[in-house]
Amino acid sequence: MKSKTAIDKSINYLINRFDSDKIIIYSNDKQAFNNIIEYLNELEELRSKENFFLNRVLSWAFVQIFELKKDNLKIFNWQVVKLFVLTKLIEILETPSHKWKESFFLDVFCESLIRNKKQVDINKIENSFNNTIKDLIRYNTNEYEVQSNKD
Repeated sequence: MKSKTAIDKSINYLINRFDSDKIIIYSNDKQAFNNIIEYLNELEELRSKENFFLNRVLSWAFVQIFELKKDNLKIFNWQVVKLFVLTKLIEILETPSHKWKESFFLDVFCESLIRNKKQVDINKIENSFNNTIKDLIRYNTNEYEVQSNKD
């Protein structure tokens, strides 16, 4: 993907060219225009991949919430199920990620004490968790460059 600076230069170049009284199209004009179009297409491709994975995660979350909470439903019809699950999804999406992380780290800490009878280093867990989330996002949106082993 082209850098923002390169795109800004292309935009500024075209603005200056369009300000002139007489416009004769040069190859630099076409290149600047093509740079901008290419950049916009790359942004659109990235956005569609993000939406694709967001759709997957939300679909899974919908099913997961239903499976975990279906015993709490007093009436069973689609409208009630939808409202019930959507209420929980909205709560999840509106809660800042650091709240989920704090809850997770506390759970891991308590589980380690119960199961292993020893304390885990929460800072290591936190760093690993944050890196894992970032890697998942990068890998699934092609921002992550896989290093191949060269023999």
